[in-house]
Amino acid sequence: MVVPKAHKPKIPNLWPCKEPSEGSQFAERKLLQSCCQLCMGQCTTDWFTLRTFHLTATMASQVLGGSYDGKNDGKVLTALVKSWFNWSRSTTNMVIGTKNEDAVLLAFSKLPYVLHIYSVGLLENKHYPWLAASPDAIAVLQHPNGGTPVSVVEVKTRNTETTIQAAEALVEKYKTNDGVIWAEVEDDAWNELVPKNHSDQVILQMIVSGCITCCYLCSWPGTEHQKGRILYQVVAKSVKS
Repeated sequence: MVVPKAHKPKIPNLWPCKEPSEGSQFAERKLLQSCCQLCMGQCTTDWFTLRTFHLTATMASQVLGGSYDGKNDGKVLTALVKSWFNWSRSTTNMVIGTKNEDAVLLAFSKLPYVLHIYSVGLLENKHYPWLAASPDAIAVLQHPNGGTPVSVVEVKTRNTETTIQAAEALVEKYKTNDGVIWAEVEDDAWNELVPKNHSDQVILQMIVSGCITCCYLCSWPGTEHQKGRILYQVVAKSVKS
C-alpha cells in the first residue's frame, strides 16, 4: 500500500497564535481552564521527553480500560516505562495513519460545521498533572443544537481489507443527511463506531483538555493515486460533563 505525501494543511498553532482571532481566543479561554501546553507538535524530541512520567491518552486503554483487569501493577508499570522510553515503536499501520492525518484534517477543516481548527501539541491537565494528551487537533464546531463547543479531534485510519469493509458497513448503517453521526460518548452508536481502545484514548483527551465534545474521524488509507479520505465522522458529547 502506497501512501502519498499529503500537502501540509494550513492548520494554525493555537499556542503561539500568529494571528489571534475571535475563534482562537474562544478556544484558548476554554482550554486554559483545564490544561496547559507542554510543547508544540508531536513526535519531536521535546514531545517524547515531556510525555515521560505522564499517563498519556495512548496508554489510557491499558490502565483505565477493561484491559487493566487481570494485570498486576508490575506489568502496568512495565507498559508505561516502555511507552516513555522506547522511541522506535512505530508499526507500519501507525506510519500509514500518521501520513494520512494531514489530508484527513484538511478535508475535515473544510466541512461546514467546523468553524475553527488548531494544532495544540502536547497538553497537560492542570488539576491532574500526571495526565497528558496529544489530540490530532482542537476544533470549534457549530452543533445542530445551536452551541459552539470546543472539541478534541482524533483521526484513525483503517488499514486492512477487513477493517475497511467493516467501517464501510457502518457507514451504510449510520448514514445521515449531513454526513455527520451525532452521538453521546459510550452510547450504542459510539460503542459500535469507535473501538474500545480508541474510545479510551479520546475520553482521556477530553479529560485532559476539559472539552466535553469530541470528533472521531475514521478514514480510508491513501493510495498511489488518492489521499486518505474520511470514511465516517462521529461527533459525540460526554454525558458525564
